[in-house]
Amino acid sequence: MTRILGIDPGTRACGWGVIDWKDGANFAVHVASGVLRPPASRPSAGESKDACKLRLERSMLGRLCDVATDLASLAEQHKPARVAIEGGYAVKGGGAKGAIQLGMARGVAIAAAAGRALPVALYAPTAAKAYLAHGGATKAEMKAAVAARLHLPKLPPQDAADALAIALLDGSCGGARDGRKNQ
Repeated sequence: MTRILGIDPGTRACGWGVIDWKDGANFAVHVASGVLRPPASRPSAGESKDACKLRLERSMLGRLCDVATDLASLAEQHKPARVAIEGGYAVKGGGAKGAIQLGMARGVAIAAAAGRALPVALYAPTAAKAYLAHGGATKAEMKAAVAARLHLPKLPPQDAADALAIALLDGSCGGARDGRKNQ
């Protein structure tokens, strides 16, 4: 069995899922999953615009640090053989700022894995959809597909389901996607 940590990166909600993949059998066992929700800072009454902006920038850095620390703890606790991370995609309604923040969260996830010398692969969300359901699967369909594939008693939270889907895809690929061979 190969233990895989799947990550759906985010700064407000970072999904994670750990599976044990039975090599050569297209079979997986759910180990653990969840959603990291680092606390966000809120503007204070009477605060100047500049002070508020500075505090919120520090808040983003704080959330990124929290995600990095939590992912390192998860890797220490579950001891995965490799890490699969949901890769780049268009951020709806988030614009450039949202894309940059998502990229920073992805970078933190990659660094957390690299800090433990774990091989990392990035996968497009559409690849996980195509593997578990169909390319145009809805979020609800993906949650149901993940729950059915892993024999979960209830549907996982959305971000955890996304992370588990990425881990399942990585297991099916044998860990040889998007440059993993070079790491």
